[in-house]
Amino acid sequence: MLRCQLLLSSGCDAHALLPKLRQLEEEDPLLHIQWNEASAEIRVQLMGEIQQEVLQSVIRDRFGVEVRFGPAAICYKETILAPVEGVGHFEPLRHYAEVHLLLEPLPPAAACTLRAAAARISSPGTGRGWCSPTWPKKNIPACSQAPPSQTSNSRWWQAGPT
Repeated sequence: MLRCQLLLSSGCDAHALLPKLRQLEEEDPLLHIQWNEASAEIRVQLMGEIQQEVLQSVIRDRFGVEVRFGPAAICYKETILAPVEGVGHFEPLRHYAEVHLLLEPLPPAAACTLRAAAARISSPGTGRGWCSPTWPKKNIPACSQAPPSQTSNSRWWQAGPT
């Protein structure tokens, strides 16, 4: 969650724009508008850059006002406290696949680690067993390969700078 100042174009009255922004706030539960009386500025609380771009476009299209955003500050980051597994089933055109995604919490300020573990093929009557994943590093932006000593039957990547 980010918080930043809404910078209005010259000649735009913040008091006149505020009720219109409150209307947008009612329409979008993820948008939070704050008025700072002392500095006479509008602050917005957003989920991220995409919502920022969408809000900028909506304000321009609906109200005819060009806005920019000041530097963003992180209000809080969401995280998990215990391991959790997500399961997805895919069955397009009579092909079956099941994906299990295990998310585990890391210590604060730790780098994000992605691991592609071996997958179990469960096609009835094929006699197929475990297989190695084919998850190319090029499909994971901003990642670099970790040392191979992690494990022999898995591939590991650790997020790095872009």
